[in-house]
Amino acid sequence: SAFQHGQRGIPNLERQIAETPALFVQAVGLAYKRKGGGEDPPEWGAANEEARGNIASQAYRLLHNIKRIPGTGEDGSVDVTKLKTWITDVRGQCKSCGREDVGDSAIGELLSKSGAGEDGIWPIPAIRDVLEEVGNQTIADGMSVGLYNQRGAHWRDVGGRQERDLATKYRGWSTQVTLEWPFASRLLR
Repeated sequence: SAFQHGQRGIPNLERQIAETPALFVQAVGLAYKRKGGGEDPPEWGAANEEARGNIASQAYRLLHNIKRIPGTGEDGSVDVTKLKTWITDVRGQCKSCGREDVGDSAIGELLSKSGAGEDGIWPIPAIRDVLEEVGNQTIADGMSVGLYNQRGAHWRDVGGRQERDLATKYRGWSTQVTLEWPFASRLLR
């Protein structure tokens, strides 16, 4: 939490998480409770409930502060194959530790931070490509929630003009990508 409001952020930690799916899974495992039976690895344990709560809060904060999309190169471009491999690894590991749904939501929230592509449409084409192959509704919902949360606190105009403008923008993007990326089009709609 010491780096949360700093200008530098956590670039080295983000890079490590983007290269090591198990770190992302561990953060998900520490932040969210297991679904169903089974036991977590002993290194995920804590000495007492207070320590467990603190660890969960920090892991949750970490998941919401990560901005680097896995597969991002030094030039800022995203390698579709690396991103797809990372997502597939994370999803498999989250499933094996009883956190499939929250893992997909966390993946979606991370992907929501991609920004727009050169065509001006959110998300970037690399993410659109990956969504067509591995995307599911939980990831899409996570992306929607992540994008909504990025707006932060805001005031609404009387009559809802801001929301209508946003809806028009996303519907337009949906129409533009519908042939090449139908899953992304449904997400945008």
